[in-house]
Amino acid sequence: MKTKKTSNLFLLCFLSLTTMLSGQIEIEYNSSATPEDPHLLLLEVDDAGNASGMDGWARMWFKNADDAINRWGFLARPHTGAVDNQDVIESPLVMAYTGDQKFGFGKDGNLVINKSFVLPNSASASNAGQALIITGNTVGTNSTATTNWGYIDYTEKNSGLGDATLQLHENSNDAANLTFSNNQFANSRFYISADPSNTAGTNASMRLGWGNNTVQNDIITLDGSTNHVGIGVEPYQSFRLHVEGPQAAAHFGPQSAAFPAVGYVTVNRPESNASQSIFRVRDDGTTIADFDDDEITFQLPTTIRDEVKIFNSDLSLLGATPGDISAANGVFSGTVTASCGVLSCSDIRYKKNIIEIPSVLEKLNKISGVYYDWDTENFSDMGFSDDRQVGIIAQELEAIFPELVKTKDDGYKVVAYDKLAPIVLQAVKEQQDIIEQLQVENELMKSQIAEILAKLK
Repeated sequence: MKTKKTSNLFLLCFLSLTTMLSGQIEIEYNSSATPEDPHLLLLEVDDAGNASGMDGWARMWFKNADDAINRWGFLARPHTGAVDNQDVIESPLVMAYTGDQKFGFGKDGNLVINKSFVLPNSASASNAGQALIITGNTVGTNSTATTNWGYIDYTEKNSGLGDATLQLHENSNDAANLTFSNNQFANSRFYISADPSNTAGTNASMRLGWGNNTVQNDIITLDGSTNHVGIGVEPYQSFRLHVEGPQAAAHFGPQSAAFPAVGYVTVNRPESNASQSIFRVRDDGTTIADFDDDEITFQLPTTIRDEVKIFNSDLSLLGATPGDISAANGVFSGTVTASCGVLSCSDIRYKKNIIEIPSVLEKLNKISGVYYDWDTENFSDMGFSDDRQVGIIAQELEAIFPELVKTKDDGYKVVAYDKLAPIVLQAVKEQQDIIEQLQVENELMKSQIAEILAKLK
């Protein structure tokens, strides 16, 4: 440090002499220090002793006599607008080793560690100086003093995946960890643990959980290679969401004291039968429907829209009062049994353009009733019975009464057997008209025969 002031030089000489004579390893200087009257001032001046306009560094070295070259240096260049050799810190204060900067920060709030720009300041003037803000208060005295930190507020000027606002880097192949704790339970904490694995994402995972020094409990696991999520368990490769627990429940809807769980779904696997899977829909804690490996049970009024298919199973309505099934259409591959009959809409108020079906007997004579067996070998998925059957041929009926035959999307034809009843009824009526006409003709013939026999007598 250059100086021409006699008083400063005398003070330095006096302190050095006092240290050598007394064997001190410390320099002690007492004053009522202020920013204008400090305990120790390192002042960079020119050869004439002028400080104004100087742009050099005020330096303090730490070295020993055995090594004249290698040293730690504590340097400051408080001149307004001065920057370090990386042009990133304004009016820097730097710690360096043999001139190689290791740590530095400036009045603009920027921070450099090992020449890496780790806490860049905001580019906007309104956020200047907010690279890192830690607020709080210190309580206690001496060695027992603790700091109650409030928050960390950091504004970054241009964040991206390659230039992150905040990066936790593990200097090994282990996961990078972030924990949250407090003084009440220092060993109990929430944690975020992330294992990037490699750039391809293979085996990469992020975990959110709770634990202590001996227990780690992963609550949510994210799989970086599949984008799948596991709750309470590692996510399956084939499932976007995998939830496991004694009763893995999802709740949908509001919550109150009267309705603690309105509308939720549970999927559980009872310990008594680990192979049995159950999908349960509930409302206000009461089960609406259970779906398991063997059956589906609806226990409250349930609305199912669009399409319901039941394969190779039974549909039963249980309860003291018979229930109703309402649907636009129904397709059954097997047998339909109704102990109290099958009802169809027939109210005249539903109908218009009503006319009687003409010449039914003549048309029915062109349709044959047949015995037949189902082709169970080629149509095993239809659930056909092996019993002997009685019926008609759809193609024959379609040629005479096309209204009674429908062609399905797969091209196969089905018959509305219930609609044959009105045709048979109309045929009976036509046949009754013929019988009554024959009866009239028979009575007339009998009367004519009686008259002829009377004349012969």
